[in-house]
Amino acid sequence: MTAETESATPPAVLAAAGLTVQYGSSTVAVRDLDLEVRPGEVVAILGSNGAGKTSLLRAFSGAVGTHGGRVVGGTIRHRGSSITGRSADERVRRGIVQVPEGRQVFGTLSVEENLRIGAYCKRLGRLEMHTRLDRAFDTFPVLGDRRRQLAGLLSGGEQQMLAIARAMMADPDVLLLDEPSLGLAPRIVDQVSQILEAINDAGTSMLIVEQNAHVALELADRAYVLAVGESVLDGFADELKASPEIQAAYLGGEIDADVRI
Repeated sequence: MTAETESATPPAVLAAAGLTVQYGSSTVAVRDLDLEVRPGEVVAILGSNGAGKTSLLRAFSGAVGTHGGRVVGGTIRHRGSSITGRSADERVRRGIVQVPEGRQVFGTLSVEENLRIGAYCKRLGRLEMHTRLDRAFDTFPVLGDRRRQLAGLLSGGEQQMLAIARAMMADPDVLLLDEPSLGLAPRIVDQVSQILEAINDAGTSMLIVEQNAHVALELADRAYVLAVGESVLDGFADELKASPEIQAAYLGGEIDADVRI
């Protein structure tokens, strides 16, 4: 590759180099991790409970401090600019938006009020707010039908759609999703996956944490496998689906005694 070609290559939408996240005085959740999400990509993070997946997303979104953790090493960059140490609200304004595990909608507020909160950091004018609300209801028609209903009365699948739609109100450059299929019926998982594919096709990059490896690898272009806070395997999603290690650990394949991740 020539220097001219290298200079023309756009920087990663989101990148970590040597990222280390710690809780308390000694609990390391993510250790010396290198990861990047390229423009237009969907990148999946696989791993068992305690692997550091959620801590990684919180480090990218700037929310790790509210959970008692901190970034103690490495850098985080958004489109080539360092955002290490930047606040969560500043990252939202830059376009780094997280959909948290468990949906976490505001149950005592209406669907529309939840959506308006999603755009809070953007300080939108009335016309732009209505444009984004219309776009959300076009993407999620069921939410349009329930726009005045309390979010706490929605089904689990509808709440997940609301959580995604609320994040999209901020017009994200990169969407961070933490277990979007958790607790949902297979039919609803398929619906949510189709919506995420459409959002990605429209240009939004994504970093997805998922324990459902089938869902993650169908959505993703590339994936990383974490174990005890470290990346132990990464590659293109299609290649990982065929990997004996992934088959054994995540996709229900026969476990070979020699396979270790």
